[in-house]
Amino acid sequence: MDYFYVGNHINSVGLNDVYLKYAYKKEKFGFTGHLHYFAPAGKISADAKNYLGTELDLGVSYAVQPNAVLSAGWSVMFAGEGMELLKGGDHTTGQHWGFIMLAVTPTFFQQ
Repeated sequence: MDYFYVGNHINSVGLNDVYLKYAYKKEKFGFTGHLHYFAPAGKISADAKNYLGTELDLGVSYAVQPNAVLSAGWSVMFAGEGMELLKGGDHTTGQHWGFIMLAVTPTFFQQ
């Protein structure tokens, strides 16, 4: 998910992103997990809490061939009241995003 860096970051309060990342790979399989804690770098308002939300990103991959990898991922954002103040909307509404991707990287030239 990209709440903070696409087109709407100008004249905002900045961002602190504290995160943990985990990656595991064995033979053709891979797993990733990222947990983010978002807080504003500046003050949103005098009475706003210093919390924007928490995001969880999970991903799996499988190497179908040496040059082809099938990947899938899912993300969920647990927004705080501060996110609603900055971005609008309803912070209690769940935000989910997922994908499935086949990445093929052929070799056209070899030395």
